[in-house]
Amino acid sequence: MNRISKVVVVTFSLIFLKSLTAHAQIVDNQIVNKYKTWSIKFSKTVKFDDTVKNKVHVFDGKHNVISVSVNKGNSDNEILVSPPSEGYNLGEKYTLNVEKDIYSTDNKNLNNDVNMNFNISENASNNANLVNGGEITSDGEWLYYSGIDGLYKIKSDGTGNFKLSKDTAKYINVTDGWVYFVNNNDRKVYRVRPDGTGPYKISDVEVKEIYVQGDYIYYHNYNGPGEYVSKMKVDGTGAEEIGKSDIFEGEFALDGDYIYCNNGGIVNKIKADAASGDVGTTILNQVRGPLYIYDGMIYYGTNSSEYISKFNLGRSNEDGTAAANLNVKNLNYVNFAGDSMYYSADENNILYKANLDGTDPIKIGQGINNFYILGNQIYYINSSDNSWHKMNLDGSEDRLLNFN
Repeated sequence: MNRISKVVVVTFSLIFLKSLTAHAQIVDNQIVNKYKTWSIKFSKTVKFDDTVKNKVHVFDGKHNVISVSVNKGNSDNEILVSPPSEGYNLGEKYTLNVEKDIYSTDNKNLNNDVNMNFNISENASNNANLVNGGEITSDGEWLYYSGIDGLYKIKSDGTGNFKLSKDTAKYINVTDGWVYFVNNNDRKVYRVRPDGTGPYKISDVEVKEIYVQGDYIYYHNYNGPGEYVSKMKVDGTGAEEIGKSDIFEGEFALDGDYIYCNNGGIVNKIKADAASGDVGTTILNQVRGPLYIYDGMIYYGTNSSEYISKFNLGRSNEDGTAAANLNVKNLNYVNFAGDSMYYSADENNILYKANLDGTDPIKIGQGINNFYILGNQIYYINSSDNSWHKMNLDGSEDRLLNFN
């Protein structure tokens, strides 16, 4: 499958100056997913040709050249660096190198090579954090989270806590110098700069969830006739439906090139760039609740015979084949890391860690309803003190975070 960035396309900028010195707005050593596409934006129009393609490289930790695709972006001053067809290797370190001999159309070039190091998450692509509400995310250096009185950012080491907006937020996405979120008060999409400039409302459409990927925001329309899946540009313009509205209405998940939508228990799959009216493909039936996509599999809810508000779990391949019910029942939320599944279940909100097929569950926490996984940490709001906590993936070192 030809995959685009699983979460975001990250941008950094290179500036041509009269002194031919390059200034790079770079966050070094970011932790990104294996299908990351990098966007390099220059201050002037670039002479894009095969020579330029040969001046942009990605090296692994042993300085081996990685086979990436270098293409012109959406403007004349942008270059996109796409990952290998099978993605980068999980857990490995890489360096993106831009050689100085790249010229603008007025013959200005960079005075120095520019290098940016990045790390690939040890986890496979995972949409669970956004499916679970997206109340916290990370760009590798900063955590962005929803507090009791607004949207904040804080460094991963717990320093530098800074309020970005008075609005409490869900479905937080960080990309291309912006923090996108759904305002809990009016259910509309806003964005704010990481320095607190803004926030700006970018659309009057009420939404249930958003995924920001590349140049588009994909969302579940919450007002007007139907609750159909749509997309708009990241500035709020160009809104359009995806697929046939009476098929692609309801809860959905975005995973790379494809959208999966649960409409009344029937799951349909469609290309993310499909036109309005496209019917897609039906892949699953009798599904209830959320759709989680992890490591080439769909994990989906089925009816719980014990609780109306909870769900049991099934899984299938991404095309709906090999569907099977797992022995995982009465769930609130699910998440994934490495070779393990994590889920909160039962009336006591017990947190379990299990194999990806649901076998060998181990209790690692209690009183945990919703939770998020970032790197090797589990973040959650404790039901007893209504505060953010974090712990290791094995449940050890559970501690209160002094966010606010």
